[in-house]
Amino acid sequence: MSIEHGSMYAVNAGDYGGTYFVVCNDTSTHIDCVQLPEKSIVSVPVEDFKSGIDKKIVKHVARLPDGVYAYCKDIYENSNI
Repeated sequence: MSIEHGSMYAVNAGDYGGTYFVVCNDTSTHIDCVQLPEKSIVSVPVEDFKSGIDKKIVKHVARLPDGVYAYCKDIYENSNI
């Protein structure tokens, strides 16, 4: 399973249910996302993200167009995380 920068995922349950995650960065331990519509930054452990996909709590919905991803990436880069 490949989790790519610029991909949008719908979160269907849990604390973030009803929001979208746009993947902006990843490390060996965490995936950093912009949460929409809140425009906040969320850092999710890789194993939790993958488990959410396996359990269908997190669902890939789109590979964002470059301009939309650039907007989200700007939010990520200019946050105070």
